[in-house]
Order: sequence, then C-alpha cells, then structure tokens
Amino acid sequence: MRNNFIIYLLSVLAGIACFLFLLNWVLDEYGYMGAIFLPLILVSIFLVVRKMIK
Repeated sequence: MRNNFIIYLLSVLAGIACFLFLLNWVLDEYGYMGAIFLPLILVSIFLVVRKMIK
C-alpha cells in the first residue's frame, strides 16, 4: 500500500513539473492568450483520446 502511494505521489509531481514546463514554454512563445487556450487544447486532446480508447 505504501509503495503504491509513493509511485502515485511521484507521478503527480512529475505531471505538475511537466505542466509547469509546458506553461512556461507557452507563456514565452504565445503570451497570455496561449496560456488561456492551453487548458482548452489539453482537455480537447484528452477527450479525443478517451473516445478513441472506448
């Protein structure tokens, strides 16, 4: 049980680090409009992948 929690915690931290890296890159390239559209793009990609899996 404890090992699974550590793996879960590490994956959450890695996801946060990847998101912050992506957000920093988008802010540098596209400014605040890109930061506004980034969650919309990520959610749409997630929904498309979820439909493809089902």
